[in-house]
Amino acid sequence: TASTTLSKDTYRSKQWALTRFHAESVWKKSTGAGVVVAVVDTGVRAGHPDLKGHVLSGRDYVDPGTPPTDQNGHGTHVAGIIAAVAGNRRGVAGLAKKARILPVRVLDSRGSGSSDDVAKGIIWAADHGADVINLSLGATQSDNAERAAVAYAISKNIVVAAAAGNDGCRVGLLGLGRTPPSYPAAYPGVLGVGAISSSGALASYSDCGSWVDVVAPGSGIVSTMIDNPDSDLGCNAGVGYCTLSGTSMATPYASAAAALEIQALGKGWRASTVQSRLQSSADDVGAAGYDGDSGYGVINPARMLAAN
Repeated sequence: TASTTLSKDTYRSKQWALTRFHAESVWKKSTGAGVVVAVVDTGVRAGHPDLKGHVLSGRDYVDPGTPPTDQNGHGTHVAGIIAAVAGNRRGVAGLAKKARILPVRVLDSRGSGSSDDVAKGIIWAADHGADVINLSLGATQSDNAERAAVAYAISKNIVVAAAAGNDGCRVGLLGLGRTPPSYPAAYPGVLGVGAISSSGALASYSDCGSWVDVVAPGSGIVSTMIDNPDSDLGCNAGVGYCTLSGTSMATPYASAAAALEIQALGKGWRASTVQSRLQSSADDVGAAGYDGDSGYGVINPARMLAAN
């Protein structure tokens, strides 16, 4: 209901996605407690005050044998969108505020990495308790090892969500070309996530194509950040928070929504059920029914949970 008081977090009023989702009402039904979301990314700064206690010990494929701490900021931003501590009078709140993050570092301080490491990271997460795997990364090249890793995770009853890509709908001088598919989003069984802006419109950068299953808030998203982020993120170092835009930010909202549904379904939940409910409860936007711009529409966690 509209009368629900907002959680006490410094930037809660700037978290338009949580307002759209009526997060405080949603949390009365599910918080994602007990659900593990793997963030296969640049690592996660587990010691961030707004993530403390929510981050499990993970794996580092960039510097093997070391903890998967974030040297870029991207993975920490993604983790906060999912599971930042809510109501602690600091920073932001995560949509699945009681979920736990399993950090798997496959991208370096510049945010680059190999599809081989991504594949290894997905398999490791699948073997180490992940219920959801968040892949806010992508390439236009399909890779056999990565495809197999995704199929393995799906076979183990894991929801795999991946960013649809930031190349926009049309390419070329006349805008006649179509954006090439983005992998892993385009692999079979993956939930491909595009982005909307706060107006509700599809974000100009969000990819369009058959690999887009749903869209979620992706523009102007404030979340947790490390103190020395790579300059290419354009963040003000030292504040601990930063606003970013991209399908990378939309994907963790879908992953968090999946975590909410997993907790709500309880023992015996199926990844396929979670994914179909995310899709069937979405707000249809654009052309009626499924379309390649916005997939099945904007995720709607409240409607999804109400159907349980």
